[in-house]
Amino acid sequence: MRGTSFLVLAALGLGGCGREPDLGPPVTIAARDAANPTVAVDGRSGRVYVSWVQMAPDSSWDVFLAAADSGAEFGPPVRVNDRPGEVMVARENPPQVLVGADGVVYVGWVSARTADDAPHADVSLRLARSTDGGGTFSPAASLDADPAVPSLANMYFDLATAPGGAVYASWLDLHYYTDSVAARALGRGSESIPVPEHRVDLVVARTTDDGAGVAAAAVLDTSSCICCRTALAVAPDGAVHALWRHVFPGDVRDFQAARSADGAVSFTPPARVHEDGWVLRGCPDIGPDIAVDARGAVHAAWYTGVPGRVGLWYATSADGGQTFDAPVALLPTGHVSPSQVKLAAAGGTVWGAWEDRRRPPTRVIFGRPGTGSTTQVGTGEFPGIAAAGRVVVVTWMEAGAVRARRAHLRAAD
Repeated sequence: MRGTSFLVLAALGLGGCGREPDLGPPVTIAARDAANPTVAVDGRSGRVYVSWVQMAPDSSWDVFLAAADSGAEFGPPVRVNDRPGEVMVARENPPQVLVGADGVVYVGWVSARTADDAPHADVSLRLARSTDGGGTFSPAASLDADPAVPSLANMYFDLATAPGGAVYASWLDLHYYTDSVAARALGRGSESIPVPEHRVDLVVARTTDDGAGVAAAAVLDTSSCICCRTALAVAPDGAVHALWRHVFPGDVRDFQAARSADGAVSFTPPARVHEDGWVLRGCPDIGPDIAVDARGAVHAAWYTGVPGRVGLWYATSADGGQTFDAPVALLPTGHVSPSQVKLAAAGGTVWGAWEDRRRPPTRVIFGRPGTGSTTQVGTGEFPGIAAAGRVVVVTWMEAGAVRARRAHLRAAD
């Protein structure tokens, strides 16, 4: 990958009581033509994994991953997708990397391979795994909850791993839309296609042990917002928590949460996180995030554009996501463009990284949500965050480069 530099992760100071930990200097992981980074940390070893999409010379896109042990520089990047150039690039469809309880590394992405004359869409969620610390990856498999449906249009996904090693995925199934509205617009479909064109399913699935298929799946919603990323987290007791934007009557687009205690076989009835009441006759293209701390408290963060409450918000639930406390603003309300926010839990503490788009240039902010104590980590967009053990890492994208900063946490943090 031309122009890529790998810098040593310097030794870092420790945060004092009552303030954020000191982040190390920015590290450049990919220097150009990169986008949409995400990050994971192995809580046992402190090894850091960063994934991103990289433009190829023919302008197609691939998924790459680089890894760094504690105190070491990042190793050479590894291309993860075994089918070159297949990756769909979109702000709400970044690749996702996570580490299982057994140290297995998983990377997921969205693949678009629909031919111009194809009668059905072929847009799939692909998942590959590595058992050697990200050095090599298995051939990827497409996850599909219903193989009987000929069309694949699964995207806007998230991944999470359980303490016992299970891997979960959430996504929006858009095949009803792609096989009706989109097909007609492209001249590939008739005017009377027998699918409910406005149906958008939210699916949460548990993968098979090797990550190559679906072991259990549930449809949580059939009226999801069509292009907002979903969010997923697993509690210490193994409960699976999902968060997504639902379309309520009157084009109100607020968030709902649900919980599964049986491995994604069934979920509790959806609970509205907060009645923002954002009316929008279109998709805002901005999803939420969710995390569960060591005590089982559920943390949610999101963007809303409702007048008087425009901006990023954060709320917590002490009853497993059935009800949420009154949300607090992550930024002063006012004119805030749709903004990304990400959460990560380490022990009893939840950390956040989010965009501050109130004035240019966009700044990337790090801190404990809801405390008012924050640090600017850089300028750019698309923040990512991971925390595990004694390590927290923030990533972001800046002018086509992928950057990261890392801190070590004390037990008090």
